[in-house]
Formats: sequence, structure tokens, C-alpha cells
Amino acid sequence: MAGAILAAPVFLVKGLYLMAKCQVCGKKTGFGRNIRHQHSGRWERKAPKTNRKFKVNIQNKTFIIAGVPIRLKICTRCIRTTTKNRV
Repeated sequence: MAGAILAAPVFLVKGLYLMAKCQVCGKKTGFGRNIRHQHSGRWERKAPKTNRKFKVNIQNKTFIIAGVPIRLKICTRCIRTTTKNRV
């Protein structure tokens, strides 16, 4: 039974992916910095930089693969690419 789970495609195994991660390209939350453009004041307050997150736009989409409907968590960039390649 355990061999059947390991033999299944990765996207068919439930609970394997993080919430904010594309199951097609693997894109996930990125990190960066916010920079305030304050031009006056002392040098300590001139342009403070705070950490921020760039979250991925993940959507649930159902695809028909080999006649079987499969629900994927997929980013909008991959949705655009799959619709472009399908036509």
C-alpha cells in the first residue's frame, strides 16, 4: 500500500504542498524590503527599510488529465501559460 502512494504522481498525494506554493512551477512566497522615500530628517530616519513578503497569486483550478479531473493549486502565470499552450 505504501508503494502505491509513492508511485502516484506528486500532485495527486494530498497534503504534500504548502498553501502558498504553485504545484506546477514551484513558485512560493518571496521576501524583500519596503523602502520609504523620506527625504528629510536625520540620517537614521531618512529611508528606513522594513521586511515584507511577496505572496504568490495561487488559484484552485481543475484540469482534465487523461480523462481524470485533477484539482491543482496553481499560480496565475501558469494558468496563462497552460491556456496559451492549449489553443
